[in-house]
Amino acid sequence: MFGNQVALTDAVAYVRSGVDVAVYGRPGNGRTTFLRRLQEVLRASGFSVLLIAGAPGLKRVPLGALAAFFGDPAQVSRLPDVSGYSQRLREAAQADFVVLVDDADHLDDASWGVIRAVQHQMMFPVVTTHRRVKEVLQGARNPHLGRAYQLRLQPLRLDELEALLEQRADAAIDPATLSRIFGKSGGLAGLAIGIWEVGIQEGQLALVDGVWVAQSELWSPTLGRLVERHIGPLGRRERGALERLSLGGPLDLDSTVALLGGALVEKLEEKALLTFEPVNGQLLSAVAPPLIAEYFRHLALPARAARLARGDAGYIADESILRGVTDVSDLHAAQPDAMFVRSVQDAARARLLLARAGWEQDPSARNAFAYLLALGAGDLGQREVRSILDRTVHDDDLMASVRLRGWHSAWLAGRGSVAQAKQLLRDGESSAGKFRPALQAARMRLELLYEGYDGDIRDEVAPPEGLPDDVRGFVRVIRAAGLLIAGRIMAAEEELAEVDPHSLGADWADHETVRGLVRLAKGEHAQATLLAYSALDHARASADATAVRTTAYFAALCQLVRGDYREATTLVETALAVGTPSSNAPTSLLGALCIGSIVAGRTGSAGLAQTRLDQAERLAISDGPFPAMSTSWPRSQIQLAAGRADTARQELLQGAERLWRRGARWSAVLVHLIELELWPDPERFEELRPRLDAVEGEFVGALRTYVEALVTKNPTQLEESAPRLLRTGRAGFAVNAYDRAAQLFEDAGHAEDAERVRRAGEELIAGLEPGTFDAARFRSADILLTKREIQLARLAAMGWSNQQIATELVLSVRTVESHLHRIMKKTATTSRRDLAEYLPERSL
Repeated sequence: MFGNQVALTDAVAYVRSGVDVAVYGRPGNGRTTFLRRLQEVLRASGFSVLLIAGAPGLKRVPLGALAAFFGDPAQVSRLPDVSGYSQRLREAAQADFVVLVDDADHLDDASWGVIRAVQHQMMFPVVTTHRRVKEVLQGARNPHLGRAYQLRLQPLRLDELEALLEQRADAAIDPATLSRIFGKSGGLAGLAIGIWEVGIQEGQLALVDGVWVAQSELWSPTLGRLVERHIGPLGRRERGALERLSLGGPLDLDSTVALLGGALVEKLEEKALLTFEPVNGQLLSAVAPPLIAEYFRHLALPARAARLARGDAGYIADESILRGVTDVSDLHAAQPDAMFVRSVQDAARARLLLARAGWEQDPSARNAFAYLLALGAGDLGQREVRSILDRTVHDDDLMASVRLRGWHSAWLAGRGSVAQAKQLLRDGESSAGKFRPALQAARMRLELLYEGYDGDIRDEVAPPEGLPDDVRGFVRVIRAAGLLIAGRIMAAEEELAEVDPHSLGADWADHETVRGLVRLAKGEHAQATLLAYSALDHARASADATAVRTTAYFAALCQLVRGDYREATTLVETALAVGTPSSNAPTSLLGALCIGSIVAGRTGSAGLAQTRLDQAERLAISDGPFPAMSTSWPRSQIQLAAGRADTARQELLQGAERLWRRGARWSAVLVHLIELELWPDPERFEELRPRLDAVEGEFVGALRTYVEALVTKNPTQLEESAPRLLRTGRAGFAVNAYDRAAQLFEDAGHAEDAERVRRAGEELIAGLEPGTFDAARFRSADILLTKREIQLARLAAMGWSNQQIATELVLSVRTVESHLHRIMKKTATTSRRDLAEYLPERSL
């Protein structure tokens, strides 16, 4: 069973406590699967289980449900044999007995009466399932539920849906295709499987190079049968209301109530057929699951009316808008549920309809740019692009022509034609006039994203003087990004100081990400994280897929640095959930996938770590300009987890060299420092010193001080590095710094210093929230542990007692206990048995 594990655990606990449970979930949510899984778990723990089901055709037949299960007992009259069924139920209801009722709303009253009467005598729990989301007034609709605890089955998360479909498909699924199925199904497993199976049967899904990819919009009239499961029982008014909302587009809450009436809105909400999603600061209506709205759109002859697109007039994140947030520990991203994904897809569709209408009315360069920008949110072929460009009427709007050329070049680069894209921009520079810096910036952007640039970007992109504010801001952001990538943090900050964030329009997310990365590079981790979440909130509200991917990557990077892997996973899933438009450079997606692989590996999900790495390696590039945008990092993590340290080190060495050659000096130096932390080699440190000197910022500076102390085995420097590491967001590093310093002091015979530093480390850990930092990022004993600690760990994992270990290694039992305590803390293990899995094979 995929998903709802928490609900299953809760249901088992309630049953064991002897209380009733009412489980609510819409059609397709897996209610029957959930109940059968609950039956398996309860039987495995010793319960006797009676599973019956309500049926609409038997609801008016007295004792119909019990008769269907027990069979018809001998009758002495034409009246229902209540006593006979009661006796059978009493005979079954021995110790540890439970009744499970599927579709309980269709159970006849006589069967309910027998169950409740016998329950009163025998004191067993009853678990029921219902089609609604929840009972607003418990017992008002069904008087038999007055005493039941409510559990709500949640739709699947994106990763759960991915696992479910890949199990059925026996192959990987293209992220854009997965996002499309996720958005259509609303995360309901039944609908998602139906969409998948119909897509296979009708050839809308194809296996391309070992990956399942959608070949169309994944709609078929066959899917109407799935939709009718949801809307078939509805009355005429409820069905009509859903049709109006589906064809007319989203409305705010007040308008929806005014159109349909408050009672009808509440009824649809209770049945989980209508939700309200936050978009641009408003609550807008959304039909759920989204496949229902699609059904009505295809059923009706007129097209659904286009929603007015809401343009971004520029945005600058302000950490203060996160009211009540005083610490990054208080930041939690919303789960990327299917309704959010669908709102992003619907927003893109609405913008496309509006842009297409403008283009068809006036095929100017300005409208062509808007139309192609909207089309870029989906798959776009060469023929369609060429048709639009050929029909474009070029007027005196030079800025629009420059923007159109910039879009065309980005589209070409996204399809592998980087050289052609750069030449297209060069060809336009001579006729661009004062807009020449904009084309230069667009060309450099392609180099930074796809190929790399090892030089001073200010020599290639002229200062944007005399340009409109939004164009000037675009050029400055590109110049700042190039300087930041090269490790010139102060110069990048100076460029951003020249930008008016409120004039950036669609480029606001790039500006906020670069601005936040500058803060991160300066060592201001908390401020960078607050900025990232503020920007992500705005991106979600604006339903802009590109902005969501960009800001989610940056927020996930901040949480990876911090060591909060649960939060990082949510952010990675957010970036993946909105799909992967092919017209955009995949660097943010690359970063999100690499972070997802690293986090999965560090939390023990080896399969998911490999899946995310495979997805990253299918992208057009394997290295990007910013931190964590390199597949070498997750590859090395996987190798380390398998105990192949030499291979892992080679991956890091090669990855750092590639990054340095492409001019990504900030990222390259971070990888070099990871290598030196794991393998502290004085000669290697001296060899890399010129590179380390070339990158500014406390983010690198604090880590460099820590690594240098490891290389030189300087306990004082290690102790002094801990507060700096903590300020840059690396609590796990700070814990390690104190721990390593204590070991070195102890080895040197400075017991008092060792005890002082160890107390500082323990006080630090006590002040940290569990699960939000990681002091054992690389799960390989020969990396984290000393040779003596590996000896101890090996013997402990083999089952030796502390006394046996002490005798073997000529140590005191107290020393053995102290070492084992330290080993388990460093490896994040809680038992000797866990150590056996942690140590590489050659250590056992």
